[in-house]
Amino acid sequence: MKERNRRQIIQTDGDFPSAGHKLSIQAITGVEADLVEVLARIVEQRDPYTATHMSRVAWLSVHIGTRLGFDERRLAGLRLGAELHDLGKFAVPTEILTKPGRLSSQELELVKQHPKKGYEVVAPFAWSWRVPEMLLQHHERIDGSGYPHGIKGSEILDEAKIIAVADVADAMISHRPYRSAFPRQLAIDELKGWRGARYEPVVVDACVELLNDGSFALPSDAPDFAQMPERS
Repeated sequence: MKERNRRQIIQTDGDFPSAGHKLSIQAITGVEADLVEVLARIVEQRDPYTATHMSRVAWLSVHIGTRLGFDERRLAGLRLGAELHDLGKFAVPTEILTKPGRLSSQELELVKQHPKKGYEVVAPFAWSWRVPEMLLQHHERIDGSGYPHGIKGSEILDEAKIIAVADVADAMISHRPYRSAFPRQLAIDELKGWRGARYEPVVVDACVELLNDGSFALPSDAPDFAQMPERS
């Protein structure tokens, strides 16, 4: 697919904002916020690492979405989806999630069920955004190589494309139960290497800009969105 066509999948408002660009996200209130908080706490009780990872992915996703010109309402939906993206890992045995080394084919198939499991939990609820689809699609890839359904290109929600890149970036640069964090440059190289194949080019570009920004840091714990500076 040509670069011009790829850029049409996610519309941006001109060039990406500068590294010093400030953003805000309106407080998410009501039933949806309460539901997300309850589900996130359930995950935290079982798997604190995954709970923190989901929050960090939400933080990075919102920053990427801001660089891509998402408005406040769309950022709010993106945040909700990202905060729950790995909810379905409740169905994966903890010993598999924390296993060092390569997973067996059977274990990998269990892990690959988590997008569907998360979707099944949240789908019965009424959402103002397409949160269930974000959970279902965050491991899909634009070339069709992802899972669970192998959809590609414009079949994948823009929000899911953002969560996918943020998910990979945070997983690589964060300490995991079975290994130490990788340097940021390795994450950048991984994203650039699959730019336009697995990952949406403009999403990779926005994420790489953030990772290259020395002043940008992912929180070491669950981020406080209320402390995000206002959009200038």
